[in-house]
Amino acid sequence: MIQIQNTDALKLEFDIGTILETNPLLPDEVLPDILTEIRLSLVDADNIDKMELLDIVRRQVLIQEYYVNKRDTIKDFKLITDERTCYRKCKDINNRVDICLDWREICDNKIDCFDLSDEEYCFELETNRCNDEFEYRCRNGLCIDKSFSFDNYPDCLDYSDETNMLDRSLYDNCFVQFRPDCEDHFCGSTYFSCGDGQCIENLKESFTNNQCYNTYDKAYLSQISEKNDNIYHEKCKNGLFRCSVTLNLSTCISNERLLDGFTDCGNSRDETIDYTDVCALNLSDRFQCINTNQCIPRRMINNKNSDCLDESDEYHLPSCGRERNPVFNEFVCYWLRGDIKLKLAIPFLKLCDGIVDLKEHRNMTDETNCEQWPCHTTLTNCSGTWNCPNAVDEINCTNYEKHFGLCSYNESYCVQKPFDNMTCYNLELAGDNVNNCLGNVDERVNGYCRLAYPGRRRQRFQCQNSSICLDPKQLCDCRQDCPYGDDEKALCNWLTDVKCDPDGNIFYCQNGEPIDLQYRCDSYSDCDNSEDEWLCDIVDDTRQTGYFLQDINFYPVQNYLPLIDDSTKAEKLGRQSKKVIPLTVSRTYNDKLYFAWYCNRGLVAQNRRTSKDFCLCPSTYYGPRCEYQRKRISLIVLFYVPMHLYKKTTVINFVFYLVVKDTSEIIDYEQIKHVSHKNWYKKYYFYLLYPKNAAESIPYSNYYIRIDAYSISADDVKYITTWYYILQFPFLPVHRITLKLVLEQYTKINNKQCKCAHGTCIKYSNDGVLMVVIGLLLNILTIITFYPTYSREIGCTLYILCSSIIGQASLFVLSLKLIQLILTPINNSSFTLVSCITIEYFLRLFPALCDWLNAFVSCERAYSVNSGLRFDKRKSKKCAKLAIILLLIISVSAILHEPFHRHILVDPRINRRVWCVVRYENNNRLKQYNLAINLINYIVPFTINLLAAISILISSTKKKSQAKHEHFRIIFRKQFHQYKHLISSPILLLILALP
Repeated sequence: MIQIQNTDALKLEFDIGTILETNPLLPDEVLPDILTEIRLSLVDADNIDKMELLDIVRRQVLIQEYYVNKRDTIKDFKLITDERTCYRKCKDINNRVDICLDWREICDNKIDCFDLSDEEYCFELETNRCNDEFEYRCRNGLCIDKSFSFDNYPDCLDYSDETNMLDRSLYDNCFVQFRPDCEDHFCGSTYFSCGDGQCIENLKESFTNNQCYNTYDKAYLSQISEKNDNIYHEKCKNGLFRCSVTLNLSTCISNERLLDGFTDCGNSRDETIDYTDVCALNLSDRFQCINTNQCIPRRMINNKNSDCLDESDEYHLPSCGRERNPVFNEFVCYWLRGDIKLKLAIPFLKLCDGIVDLKEHRNMTDETNCEQWPCHTTLTNCSGTWNCPNAVDEINCTNYEKHFGLCSYNESYCVQKPFDNMTCYNLELAGDNVNNCLGNVDERVNGYCRLAYPGRRRQRFQCQNSSICLDPKQLCDCRQDCPYGDDEKALCNWLTDVKCDPDGNIFYCQNGEPIDLQYRCDSYSDCDNSEDEWLCDIVDDTRQTGYFLQDINFYPVQNYLPLIDDSTKAEKLGRQSKKVIPLTVSRTYNDKLYFAWYCNRGLVAQNRRTSKDFCLCPSTYYGPRCEYQRKRISLIVLFYVPMHLYKKTTVINFVFYLVVKDTSEIIDYEQIKHVSHKNWYKKYYFYLLYPKNAAESIPYSNYYIRIDAYSISADDVKYITTWYYILQFPFLPVHRITLKLVLEQYTKINNKQCKCAHGTCIKYSNDGVLMVVIGLLLNILTIITFYPTYSREIGCTLYILCSSIIGQASLFVLSLKLIQLILTPINNSSFTLVSCITIEYFLRLFPALCDWLNAFVSCERAYSVNSGLRFDKRKSKKCAKLAIILLLIISVSAILHEPFHRHILVDPRINRRVWCVVRYENNNRLKQYNLAINLINYIVPFTINLLAAISILISSTKKKSQAKHEHFRIIFRKQFHQYKHLISSPILLLILALP
């Protein structure tokens, strides 16, 4: 929103209102759409004058007129054009006639062409594997950056990266509106494409009623004679699921398609296998339900629909995005993507409500120690769920609709003994621990179903003499689920006279009227006696209220004058003026029909010289009448720039090229000027277009993408970097590529000796290498000195020799760590985890061993000073060997637990830097043990060194004092000055070892 002074705003609204008022072709209901589009056009504008704004208004009015003409003439559009837009043509499956294929019919797992060219190479998508750590796999097999998923902005062509993937109403207006999301929407193999972005689920229904607004579904059914909906393979590669276990040929699908809500196998085997088998696959894009063995796709969580039986997929959090509260919503994004786990938590109103929601260790639940908690409170009153055994919390509730027909608000539906007819049961008689109603629905709180299946909130109808509990929608559906059939004819006796639907998708009312099963238990009465809503209230209602911080308005409210308050104000201002600004002329119906459909998805224009009409085609279409779809690369790009470029005076210019490999010819390009301080988290959506007729071009893989980045200021233009992107699936008609381009912190380096680590040019320093070399030389000299037998006559020399060897090993492991940090790619997660487990373990073990060996040397020296001539060399050497062996055994085993708790952690704040961390989760005893080991390894060697130094100092002082007959204090001062390093060294080492 831009700020405008009051006087200018009034005049601006007056002019806009005049334009809208003087266009007779536009109905009033499209005015808010025009105003919305105008605001969107001004989002990135810092300064704009009145003339530029009026040009935007005129353009939006023209576009809306185009949409209105299409809408008003849609029934007759075939009078102007008899063919839909076409990506390529081929012979039909019987090799008889030429057919026109929409680009969405390429790689849709359905064979349309006789030569199979529409499905050639497409199996590469099914076998494609994404990097589980950094990428998200779309249903069509393409990979997008993981940070792009679940952000309320569709990045997958099939919308499978968002929780509202199944909301097909988003594309109902695609036939009359040219929108990029419509042009790039892919329906996939389980839906039928209408050719304009709209998708329909059940093509069979089009035999009677058109489902496609452009009627393509009916035309398709009338022309096509045969279609092979499945592609068969003799063997399935690793990572693929075989649809048939008996036939030699079978359809192979990726494991990611299993139990994802879409039927991909002709026999529906992919949606009927056991959840346990899917969970065992450890798919990265799966959410493990807390109290059940279900693993559901992550796009199903937080979608306001409980897909887990225990409803643990619905935390009732806001959607992922950066509006309102960016920090909190980003936290939700991390949870949706699986980067973090939420600690088990429930709303306060679910605590002690009689329903187990959380199962913790030691058999503790949210219903433990609730004996003194009342069941009837302000939180449970009229909540839709029985919290009290006698349903006193649900009596006289009129705030929600769940009672229909015969029963009042104090009664519930019940088939009482002898279980013949439906009656009304007084709620005051419930909770007496006696089964008075069929299905035990009068004992909901203490009944078997809630106690046995607390997480399955909808399964509350208990079959007679059985442990089976059913969902209300399973009752009276012409499918016997209970062993004795009490879920069907015993409950709905009129079914004896009804011929049931074999597919079980129809519910029959008492009068025999069929209704679709989806209208069962929808809180609306569709049958005369409301039998479609009978017993629907037995479920544990999941409705709850709450308040979220992101729903609170920011304070203070920005006191900006809006551009246009609403359409009513604009309309009023416009009609007060007598000034007329002609934008369009009134046309007849035939004119509107012609201008709306002659150019298909384009606009009709007229050459002033020749007075002949021609078509202005969108970038994704070409041809005299915009009848051909253009092969293209659809890019969504997000930029991350270093802080020193976050300046108002600096613009980053990105240039994207589509280049021919062999000739380096630039086919298409696009420039983006990115202002970092303003658009710090903005996605850019654009196309790179292949040459016309590229659908028939061979080879496909003869192109690549080059990206150049420049910083532009008022004084200078500087080249920053270049990226190259190889097209992985060049056979796709619309190749969606998502890129997160990170500009690293860069500096000018005059030194010619420069190394490049992970794409960043950094100055190479020799300091670390010099220290390693010096350490290696000193350890080698020490080993050479003490390796001969004559040099190892006492235990002290053995300690020093072992310390040098272990020190040499420490430097070797440290060198491996440095090499791994510099040379290993960040995305090589398997190698990073192995190095995290092994290298970090030895880097902790070896220094501890050296500290203990140095402490043993101090003990040996103190013992030899105090023993004098009584010092036994053989005994010293023997004790040293035993001490070294015991030290190795104890030290290795003391920290043996650590490798099992090492994990790699990706830090999204620092370019996804990988850290190696130790996590003990909730094991407090292990934490305390690990802390104790650390303290022992630090404090005990320090104490030994300090006490040994003091012992040497005192003992040597006594002997010299006696020999020289001098005072003890005088000799002690001299000795302290001579041996002060023995005391200062362990203190300094302890200080350096502190965190």
